[in-house]
Amino acid sequence: MAYRFKPGTRAVGKALRRIAAEQVDKAIAELEDGDLAAPVRVHQARKRLKKLRGLVRLVRPVFPAGKRENAACREIASALSPYRDDAVMTNVYDALCAANAGGIDRPALAPVRRALTGQRSVAADTGDIDAALTGALDALREMRARIDGWHLSQTGFAALGKGLAATYGAARDGLDRAVETPAGPERVEALHAWRKQVKYHSQHARLLALAWPEATGPHIAAARALAAMLGEHHDACVFAERMADPAAGPVEARGTLAVLATRRAAALEQDSLVLGRRLFADKPKALKRRWRIWWKSAADAEKMRKAPAASHAAEVGDEGDERAATKGWFGPSPLTRDSIR
Repeated sequence: MAYRFKPGTRAVGKALRRIAAEQVDKAIAELEDGDLAAPVRVHQARKRLKKLRGLVRLVRPVFPAGKRENAACREIASALSPYRDDAVMTNVYDALCAANAGGIDRPALAPVRRALTGQRSVAADTGDIDAALTGALDALREMRARIDGWHLSQTGFAALGKGLAATYGAARDGLDRAVETPAGPERVEALHAWRKQVKYHSQHARLLALAWPEATGPHIAAARALAAMLGEHHDACVFAERMADPAAGPVEARGTLAVLATRRAAALEQDSLVLGRRLFADKPKALKRRWRIWWKSAADAEKMRKAPAASHAAEVGDEGDERAATKGWFGPSPLTRDSIR
């Protein structure tokens, strides 16, 4: 089953348990997969945990256990975070070199990559990463045992709309804080904090995508693109900071790469602010109201599709009226399954 809620369902709690169980089961299976390298298992587990946190935060206003489960996901991800950062630094190096291939002396920069690869190998070879993976596996098994007991205090869109609006509002506020924060380390942190809320909103949009795929699809794509930009921005900033470490290689090579990373971060910041202003132009209440209408319309259209065609004719008294009803007095209804999918 997909990472989706079905429009019109009243049993949101049941869907919540189904989606959560799928994500936890996949995370456990990937962590237990001995054919995957430890860094890959870290990456996959963190992806599942982000989706779980997004799911929990969508229903948290009506989910009594939401605070506890959100904290549990956060703690598991935090324990794995250091190993993710080590793996990302070589990826940033490769991306910077590829983007600036015509203007750099790559052999002169190669010692930096060797140093980063060596640091990554040391982290992967220690028993720490194995212990972290084991701890994550134990915590996920405990969560899996709790999922069957998850219940919500409301049903239908009422169980989803509050969380949708709250997270959208938090992302909108995060944009304002990022713009208002002076350039420097504090701005970097503000953008990173904003990215988290953008990511949650993109997950919420994915969970509600079936409300109207033609409209939600571009919205989701924009939200995911923005989250990716902000994630790359943060990685570039961390990389530039890492270049201050003498252990990362020769001083001239580190200086060159720090400049490239800083320039890349500046470009990403500018692009993300432009996209963010477009994506978060609405106020939270307006977004919630529109998505609630889409949700109800999708549910109504599904009911109409399933209703037997004969039931419409049966309401008409004579044969002539039956023919007219079959053709439709005003042509085909604009509210059809095809028009909203």
